[in-house]
Amino acid sequence: WRRSITRAKRARGKLQDKWMAKLWHLIHISGLFVITTIGFLDWLTNLVSFPLRQFANSIQELLISPALYVVMGLLNKRLKIDISEKKLTK
Repeated sequence: WRRSITRAKRARGKLQDKWMAKLWHLIHISGLFVITTIGFLDWLTNLVSFPLRQFANSIQELLISPALYVVMGLLNKRLKIDISEKKLTK
């Protein structure tokens, strides 16, 4: 009984579709790559402009904010509803 509850709790917080998980990872890896590249450029040359630093800060804020998580959760929920409605109509 307890195992079924813990499985349900674990499944609730995860993205169920593989393409959504891949998109999530692609966004995070790309953001980290951009931030790291700008950081190394600044470290090596010390010539990174202020707008470029603001851009890096914006990417960092996007990656650590819950906005992306909320959007992916809403998309996941909406697609589950659409798929279940299609199954019911068949």
